Amino acid sequence: MLNYSSYIFFGIFISLFLASVIYFSGANPYFIAWIAFWFFLFLITSRTEKNILSPIWIVFFYLLTYFFIRPSFFLLNESTPYLFNNFAQDLNPILSTFIFVNIAYLPLIFGYYFGDKFKSESTSIKNERYSESFLLLITIIIQVLVMISAAILVINFQGIANIISIQSALVKAIPESGFIIKLAFIFILISFLPPALMLARYGLKFKVFAIAILNTLLCLIFGRRLAIISIFVPFITYYYFYKNKFSAYTGLAMYVVALFLLTSIVAFRISNSAEAGISIIEESAEFFVWDMVLSVMNSYGNDTDLRYGLDFLPKQLLTYLELDGGLSDYPSIGESLVSVYFPFFQAGIPPGIFGLFYMQGGFFGVAILSFLLGIFLRTIFNYFAKEIHNKVFFLTIFPFFIITTFHFVRVGDFWRIIISQGRIFLLLYIIYYIINNFRFYKTSYGK
Repeated sequence: MLNYSSYIFFGIFISLFLASVIYFSGANPYFIAWIAFWFFLFLITSRTEKNILSPIWIVFFYLLTYFFIRPSFFLLNESTPYLFNNFAQDLNPILSTFIFVNIAYLPLIFGYYFGDKFKSESTSIKNERYSESFLLLITIIIQVLVMISAAILVINFQGIANIISIQSALVKAIPESGFIIKLAFIFILISFLPPALMLARYGLKFKVFAIAILNTLLCLIFGRRLAIISIFVPFITYYYFYKNKFSAYTGLAMYVVALFLLTSIVAFRISNSAEAGISIIEESAEFFVWDMVLSVMNSYGNDTDLRYGLDFLPKQLLTYLELDGGLSDYPSIGESLVSVYFPFFQAGIPPGIFGLFYMQGGFFGVAILSFLLGIFLRTIFNYFAKEIHNKVFFLTIFPFFIITTFHFVRVGDFWRIIISQGRIFLLLYIIYYIINNFRFYKTSYGK
């Protein structure tokens, strides 16, 4: 194993090598430095947490997606960013991003490390004892409900072809629909559950993959990328925790593949919309989180008052106390900010949880709240780490926790995420409770 002197020598050698490459090739030194910075964050993360399916890695991949790709595009092409923003910016976009990522991520890592001090040795869930036949029955019922829900949505929105053409608009159309449509959409969002339950009992069998493929096709119709990811997460979780743990570098490679697949879905959606022909990185809203965060940094604390924690209070209470500052005039914070910075855009652009932190207290608020978030994520992850032996619980609830973490960090709309994901969690836990406590006969199985 390498000692510290070897690490220092290796670091000096790599630095000299990169400097030589930049000098003799004429490469963009800012782009090379930008790559080196993110590789440094990758190394710090891998030293802090070896488990690639931990929440700290989810946050890292979020930052990599929204604060590395789009800035890198402009650095590599040496072009001016802000094709989307119609406000003049007083800050340097790349330097500001560098500062923002450091102040958001490094305290999060410290908090995540400190959160390990709260680890408890006791388990909170008894060993599972469930009936295989009852588990299979529940799985079939849920799968049938998923397929019926898909049929209801297809009929309600006038066919598959029409749904594909309005995929982006479904985000706003579903909340404005009736109870049946909302419930049907929830079952689409939990379409990962049948293959996850089958996976817990049967492992990596063909019938498990068959259900996963079917539900993936259903989610593709509705363009729900998060639902598609949710279907694959239990398989990755199963392989990682019960078969073979892979390295951080393998995890990074898998992230690149997943990002390519999801970008392909976005490209397909765009090709079937009025935005056909635009550049995904330059002109599509998928990467405009970066622009929104820079707009927030340019405005809050300067010409807009900081929120000082108001966005952590329920929307109804803010409206009643008249403390919302106009943000409650829209369904989400992302839509509220769009009305100010990008008024010509027809949908919301989320600031992400770190953008929300900045709105509360500037960089000081980001550092403190990120540290607390790190403690919280580590504490929850430690809880799940004790329940790996309970496969049904771990393969259904833990993947949901991973997906919710990414969704929460990406959107940053505090109460909206808690309420929407909380309803799904409640449904998942009720199903798990039924599976673990009811059976046809005394014979049961524990995994």
